[in-house]
Amino acid sequence: MVISMAYSFSRIKRQDLPVRNTERFTTEIQDDAGLRRTALSCLICLVLVFIFFGATGNLAYADNVTVGNVQLQVSGDTVNVRSGPGASNERIGQVHQGDILQAKAKSDDNWYRIDFHGETGWIAGWLVQVSRLSADDQPSADASRGLVTGIVSTAERFLGRPYCYGASGPYSFDCSGYTRYVFSLFGINLPHTANGQAQVGERVTSLSPGDLVFFGSNGYMDHVGIYIGNNSFINAENYGSGVTISSLSDFSPRYAEARRIN
Repeated sequence: MVISMAYSFSRIKRQDLPVRNTERFTTEIQDDAGLRRTALSCLICLVLVFIFFGATGNLAYADNVTVGNVQLQVSGDTVNVRSGPGASNERIGQVHQGDILQAKAKSDDNWYRIDFHGETGWIAGWLVQVSRLSADDQPSADASRGLVTGIVSTAERFLGRPYCYGASGPYSFDCSGYTRYVFSLFGINLPHTANGQAQVGERVTSLSPGDLVFFGSNGYMDHVGIYIGNNSFINAENYGSGVTISSLSDFSPRYAEARRIN
């Protein structure tokens, strides 16, 4: 189309200005050819741009800009996880309000790269709450010796943090928000209710450190903590105690079950 317009313009030009001699006619032919070459160059550039962005699916992005120690908490009800930074990329899954994610990198256009069930996923930055963790909030270095050791060591780092109903860290917690936050640092997402967490993992009767212990009545769980051995567990107990170590014996009338998260 660009070539046709340029050619038509050159034809009109020749008709409006009658050729009076061979030299002028030759010049106009050369001008006509120049217009065609210019139009063709523009068309080639447009095609190259279309091919480039059509192949990538989005503008260039800095997917290697790391953002260590950054935690994301989903603020939207249901948020899509994309295969690349941009809404035009394929949806590979969804996360839900309150889910806690660890950011791996950030694109130039405010998308965060995350690990999503073994795949690389991207989530829009305006649909999450972003917080930068201190060194004490990071998974324990002992995690390299195994998930159980890492969970217990990391859980103990939050001793003394205040209790706040509905809070999920890192500065305050309720009981399920605390267990949820600790496990999220190891890539495990748990519901933000004790009763919901009681539906996850494998029910066990012989306790091991790292197991979740539940308390309640009539089949409904209203409290949860992390077993650390020696008949003790760590939990966000109440406003007076905050995150503390408790004895199972003190909770024995309400102890219901334990579950192992693999």
